[in-house]
Amino acid sequence: MFDLLQKRPKFRLLWAASAISLLGDWLGFVAISRLTLDQGGGPLALAGVYAAHVLPHTWAMPIAGVMADRFDRRRLLIVVPLLQTLITIAMAHAASRHALGLLQALIVVRATIGTCLPPAETAALRHTVEPSELVRANALVGGTWSACFVIGMALGGAIAVFGPGTALLLDSASFFLAA
Repeated sequence: MFDLLQKRPKFRLLWAASAISLLGDWLGFVAISRLTLDQGGGPLALAGVYAAHVLPHTWAMPIAGVMADRFDRRRLLIVVPLLQTLITIAMAHAASRHALGLLQALIVVRATIGTCLPPAETAALRHTVEPSELVRANALVGGTWSACFVIGMALGGAIAVFGPGTALLLDSASFFLAA
């Protein structure tokens, strides 16, 4: 399975961009969650952080699939992370000002824009490997999500001591590198 990363450079780039972005996503999630709790938010506020990250997928994914089919996927895979970089920098600024309402709104905007990535990545995947390698490539991508979840959360916890602004700036760097 990992041999695909060696022999398929286009797949390696797509995979690496996704992995880097996912690490940043989970790192940022921990930072925002900690900030929410530090500002006196309880379990309901923490649920709001999670909802802001995932609910946009419910309303935006049907549109994102159409966009991935109608627009140049390569361009989407570059432009969307660059937009997410800018939004995440704004999130770091909002976090440094303890503006939780603005931070939550920016999370929703970033998550909504980010829904374009999964269908574009999935559609692009088949162009990076041979048809006989597609099952292994999908398995590697799926396993990477799980690994990035664990590693990103752990990194987020370790970096949280430096404050949410620092973690969010690292998150913005992950989007920039993914682009």
